[in-house]
Amino acid sequence: MNKELIIFSIIISSFTQILLKPGMDMVGKINLSFTGLLSVYKELIFNIYVIPGILSFCLGLVLWLIVLLKKQCRLCLPFCKPRVYDNNTNQIFSFNESVSVTRIIGLSIIIVGILIL
Repeated sequence: MNKELIIFSIIISSFTQILLKPGMDMVGKINLSFTGLLSVYKELIFNIYVIPGILSFCLGLVLWLIVLLKKQCRLCLPFCKPRVYDNNTNQIFSFNESVSVTRIIGLSIIIVGILIL
């Protein structure tokens, strides 16, 4: 049950990123003045991507807190590394972000590290 909970938490976290990215793309630039933040807040509370993304984030947080309650941190943290790979994969394929040599090398190092564990 614990591994399933960890994996589900990671999936929820990746899903959160998929929701938040297009939502924030719709918002565009953020002006850090009081009136600018107020207008961004109004856009965010009615955004069809950001609100589900925030709810998904909260669910993932609660699940991760439950995982940490049941397991030692040293056993849980290696499971976070695939989240980096998954988020990068989502960025490349879902949002058409560029793929650099540095990014490929970094992801390869993460994958090798996970396999060694």
